[in-house]
Amino acid sequence: MFESVSGVGVDEPVEPELEDAVDWASLEHELRTGVEDRTWGNTVPSGLFALEIDADTSVEAGLSDEQLIDAVVGFERLTGWAQARQARLLAEFARRRPGDDPTMLASDKACTIGKFAPDEVGLALKQARMTAKARLGRSVQLEQVLPETLALWQRGRLDERRVTAICDTTHYLPVEKARAVQQRVLDRPPTRPSANSRPP
Repeated sequence: MFESVSGVGVDEPVEPELEDAVDWASLEHELRTGVEDRTWGNTVPSGLFALEIDADTSVEAGLSDEQLIDAVVGFERLTGWAQARQARLLAEFARRRPGDDPTMLASDKACTIGKFAPDEVGLALKQARMTAKARLGRSVQLEQVLPETLALWQRGRLDERRVTAICDTTHYLPVEKARAVQQRVLDRPPTRPSANSRPP
């Protein structure tokens, strides 16, 4: 993870100005000791992990084949973490831009997002209005209806494709049925394509 800048062990006395370096060494020791060997591919994603994997993989040619694959898995999980964190921020933004009177809409679902919220997000992300609106809607759906899916996405246990499939499948269902479908999907182990399967 991080190399100790002081070269001092965790249990040895240190000068006060080096105390912060020992805190990093202690944190690394705590993260690295566990029942299972910690790898990039099985680490719970976080901002600290992003720094670690970025530094550890900066010289790609120095990594073994196994380390390359493990790093790819680590970055995949980190991507899911970042997307889930962004979804939480988008849901909070949508909460701050409440929609109009739901009785004015020709829909069986009330629109909880303000009329101009997609324009603000689309402008910031350089996306079309409808794309931004879909992202806001999905973020609100994840936070309010499918929090377990959002939590697993943030832990890097789901990828965007699977999260999108869960959201699309449950979008028009009542909350109770949507949560029941979510649970059935999440309880299933992830499937892997067989060696003989070919894309259509």
